[in-house]
Amino acid sequence: FNAADKTIDITIDTIDANASNPNGDNIPKSGLVVEKATTATIGTLNLTMKDLPNGNSFEHYGVLAGSSVNSGGLPEFNGVQAKAIIDNLNIEMSADNKSSDTTFPLLVGIRAIQGPSRSRPGIGSAGYVQVNDNLNINIDSKDNDAIGIYVSGTEKNGVSSEVRLNNSNITI
Repeated sequence: FNAADKTIDITIDTIDANASNPNGDNIPKSGLVVEKATTATIGTLNLTMKDLPNGNSFEHYGVLAGSSVNSGGLPEFNGVQAKAIIDNLNIEMSADNKSSDTTFPLLVGIRAIQGPSRSRPGIGSAGYVQVNDNLNINIDSKDNDAIGIYVSGTEKNGVSSEVRLNNSNITI
């Protein structure tokens, strides 16, 4: 995906899909997902993700790169990176207050991951996120868990997940 020198504005709001609750919004959200040894190159990415739902321990991501739980990581992608290369990245996230002590969302600005699950650790591409110029992350987590940048996984064939930044401002 090549949108170098382009500006992309994404707003994720309440949607009506696969829902049994009154708001019709019981699914986790991600702004940009890059997986399976692909590359997304973007000039400026503006993500607005407000009032995210608080379903069954949802994880909401602004930018997610690599082999995550739902990406279907396969051994043939071991030792390669799924890359998000962005000149300027602006992420604005917020979530509803948690509904109980066991049901709350996790809000993550950037996640680079390798290894889709505990049952299949170390399988799949490693996440790589690079912000060349300016990064701004603002997460209003209320009573929920929040992480600005989350890097995890296992090194495979000398390749692991990584995040490279320049000018950064992260507020939680």
